[in-house]
Amino acid sequence: MAAQITLEQFDRDHPHPGKAGKQSLFHFRRVLDVEDWLLEHLFVDGKLYHSAPSKLNDPFECKPHYRKPDTEEEWKALLVHIFKVFRENGMREEEARRKVAENLIHPEILYQRLHQSGIETFAELRMCSFTTSNENLLMWSHYGASHTGICVEFDASIWPISGARKVKYQNRYPQMSYPPVEDERNMQAALIKSQAWEYEEEFRHIFAPGADEFTSDGDSISLHPETITGLYFGADVGSQQRQRIISMVKRGPFNPRYYQGVLSSSEFRIAFDEMKI
Repeated sequence: MAAQITLEQFDRDHPHPGKAGKQSLFHFRRVLDVEDWLLEHLFVDGKLYHSAPSKLNDPFECKPHYRKPDTEEEWKALLVHIFKVFRENGMREEEARRKVAENLIHPEILYQRLHQSGIETFAELRMCSFTTSNENLLMWSHYGASHTGICVEFDASIWPISGARKVKYQNRYPQMSYPPVEDERNMQAALIKSQAWEYEEEFRHIFAPGADEFTSDGDSISLHPETITGLYFGADVGSQQRQRIISMVKRGPFNPRYYQGVLSSSEFRIAFDEMKI
């Protein structure tokens, strides 16, 4: 079984935006023709919505597999932890010992159960995705509804944006150690994606509803009024939609600068002209 990643290595692989040299992070959104409660929630209520893993567009998300122990010492630590979990959940000592023995005889069943338990645990997390650039053409096409949507700029030095972690891209599926560690390394399976997604240059803010360090309503975290610093309209956004978004922002706590996207005539690039509002 591979050694548990150290906290130092975790910080190198998944730095906060400040440690990665990022002053701003960006979030792309489509603009719906109908009433969009998520945009109202952000711009008017000042709350940043975080999705459940089941709502994301990658079926590999947050489905951790666990490494199997290689040594007798690692097996012992695993079984002791499982026994402790059984007892903490009200199982009698004799029954808990019997269950542990069954898991030792049928380790494949044990790891199926651990995998399912991991999926259920990660399903409770909430996450919001950001990227490092407002000029990425693929992001405008995929998440900005073919340049008809918007891109929101956030000050990466203000919480909770400052608490986001960088996503690492690799082709090997992440495996976790068990028993789990009681720190941020537990989130690593939510911070590793296939290299196919590398163009997104993603940072993620993740929290568990009910965690003491967060004030949330279960899915959303309130933002400081200075958190949103810029609002970028796609090159093909409609004037009616643009005005609707501006009116929405004016009803809320933020005072961003506004920019209109313009397609370059000389290269495959999008430029932004600041708007006078």
